[in-house]
Amino acid sequence: MTDLLTGERACGLDNLSVVDPALRSTRLHWLRTGPVQASPNSVGGEVDKLVFLRGLEAHSLDLSALRAERRRHLAQIGRWLTAQALQRREANWRHPILLTLLAQSTVDVLDSVAQLFDQTLSGSESRAQIKLRDALAERASWMRSSATPPTCRSPSTPPTRTG
Repeated sequence: MTDLLTGERACGLDNLSVVDPALRSTRLHWLRTGPVQASPNSVGGEVDKLVFLRGLEAHSLDLSALRAERRRHLAQIGRWLTAQALQRREANWRHPILLTLLAQSTVDVLDSVAQLFDQTLSGSESRAQIKLRDALAERASWMRSSATPPTCRSPSTPPTRTG
């Protein structure tokens, strides 16, 4: 794993534990926090996380030298420990945990984006179907009464009946 730890990447890993004023929390906490509901804003927030992770090149980390069980264990420790607890650890202990956490977060966030997008799209489709059903019901009601449809009438024209 030492070949993955360039000076720039080590600095980026250490900055995960620093409070970002724009977020009002650490990037580590931000990455761990999932969306509350499926909405376009949630999708955008998760995409922001993906962009951040790509900036750290987390998507290209090759951790195949570690056994899968060890990677899961290190990522779990990274999720469990607070940013302060990680800062207090030695770099040779902290950095492998953060590397595996970033690699796992990339997969998790990408899955979350796909799921949120699907849920948001499904919700929009459901709302559109309800609106269409209501519009068709209104039109059917108009057709039964043979009156001018309310959307086609000018405000000064009273409704008329034919027949």
